[in-house]
Amino acid sequence: MIEAESKSYPTIVQLVTTVDTREAAESIAHDLVAGRLAGCVQIGGPVCSTYSWQGSIEQSMEFRLTIKTTKKMLDRLVEKLTLLHPYETPEILWSEVSSTESYCQWLKEYLSSQSN
Repeated sequence: MIEAESKSYPTIVQLVTTVDTREAAESIAHDLVAGRLAGCVQIGGPVCSTYSWQGSIEQSMEFRLTIKTTKKMLDRLVEKLTLLHPYETPEILWSEVSSTESYCQWLKEYLSSQSN
């Protein structure tokens, strides 16, 4: 466990989900950033996922999206991500993560500004 010396760092929200194609990942990433629901989406993969689905153990190659947003935008982002997601039951996980003050400030400013 990493412990910061007594300094309190700001937090952002980081979400993770997976999709079946790079094209779906890129489309979702674009829509979330263009819609100012996320400041950044990183796409990684393919990764091999093993999971239980409808009574069978399945394995498939997927692309992981790591999405950065704020607590204020979380509900709207999850709602939009659920609509955009190609899966019937998408895995959408999130947690608060510590960030530098400058990144947190940039993220808040980007998400609160009007699109051009």
